[in-house]
Amino acid sequence: MIYNKTVDDIRSWPVVNGWHIDPETRTHIQIGDYTKIGCDTTIGSGTEIGSGTEIGAGTKIGGYTTIGSGTKIGCDTTIGSGTEIGCGTTIGSGTKIGGYATIGSGTKIGRDTTIGSGTKIGGYATIGSGVTIGCGITWDRSPLYIIGSRYFVAEVTPDGQTIQSGCIVKPLDWWAKNVRRCAEEHDYSPDQIEEYAEYIDLFARRAERINKW
Repeated sequence: MIYNKTVDDIRSWPVVNGWHIDPETRTHIQIGDYTKIGCDTTIGSGTEIGSGTEIGAGTKIGGYTTIGSGTKIGCDTTIGSGTEIGCGTTIGSGTKIGGYATIGSGTKIGRDTTIGSGTKIGGYATIGSGVTIGCGITWDRSPLYIIGSRYFVAEVTPDGQTIQSGCIVKPLDWWAKNVRRCAEEHDYSPDQIEEYAEYIDLFARRAERINKW
């Protein structure tokens, strides 16, 4: 594990079989051309970073992680060990990705999102900010994500049966029964109550279609 090393620091280490090896810690890292690493970043041994990648300050990357070329990772992001991130992916600041996850090429993940360990997300998916996706889930499409007048509403399971609005994550059936009461308790206006009820109705119709496929 290395901490707060620049790209030039890493490239100054001895190279053995394509790996840059830190003479002090024996940490070994592969790093492509034109890569940028922000300050206060921690990178685990065995990590491979592709060319043209940008890693923001304060990011923590676990060991034996693979980051594809052209990827952009925001500041203060955490990526668990053994995770594979495809080329051209964008990950927002403050996002946390658990170990042994797989993120497909071209995927866009917003800020402050949490993706559990072992989760697989297909290529070119879009996941909004603030979403929580549990462990061991496989997404082969982009989750539906709506930015409303107060909070976002998003699918957090591929079957569409679990929905998150703001910080509240509940089954779709719960939302169908309680969306108006919940909105009233959070001081939504009458128009906003109807707005979010319509969103839940949309999610319900989408889930019905998904589960027929």
